[in-house]
Amino acid sequence: TSAAGSHGPFPFEVGYRLGGRYRVRSFTDTISGWGVRARDEQSDTDVVLQVIDPKIVQSADDRSQFISMCRQARRVDHINLAQVLDEGEDSKTVFYVMPLIEGLSLRRIIDLRIEKNEVFTFKETLPLFNQLADGLSKLGRVGFHGVLAPESVVVLPDLLKITSLPNFHGLPRRPHVVKHEACDAIYYIAPEARSESGKPDGRADVYSLAIILTEMMTGCVYGKDSDA
Repeated sequence: TSAAGSHGPFPFEVGYRLGGRYRVRSFTDTISGWGVRARDEQSDTDVVLQVIDPKIVQSADDRSQFISMCRQARRVDHINLAQVLDEGEDSKTVFYVMPLIEGLSLRRIIDLRIEKNEVFTFKETLPLFNQLADGLSKLGRVGFHGVLAPESVVVLPDLLKITSLPNFHGLPRRPHVVKHEACDAIYYIAPEARSESGKPDGRADVYSLAIILTEMMTGCVYGKDSDA
């Protein structure tokens, strides 16, 4: 079935075989749609699918552009990037597949620190920041990321991985930005990338990194918190 499933507006239910291969096990919300934990029935392993909200990619051209971006990203290999394993379309819903990575998101770690009235020290921040920069630099072969936020970073012991693609190049700008506004992730996007008439480039990622670095070390998000 492709009726509304067991996770709000998600178009598939638990047990559905997405793309004829990935058996849906559970759901989580993501900035651009839904994260799906699924069983890859070809490799007999658990994977994560990033499923894009159909409201963002409504036309065949939009879906084709997104799939093309995913295919380019699949050729990029770097220790600080979650590898893209596959991409596909099912009932006009597009998705890409990554390995299941067991770890906490940078968003969750920052929130835990704030709950304890703690922030990152410079010594703690520097190696994480360097890895973020290295991953973004490698991903630049596809294009600048444009919308990096702590939700899209998973932290492991001595390692972090960026788990989102440069969707700015693969998704229509306006509906994508609206999605970020709805979940308070808009503050990580450079002003020129938020505007329909803006012409962002690689400097937009420098902006995102600066906002993330500031939040890690102060607990405040520039543009959102009054003290930032």
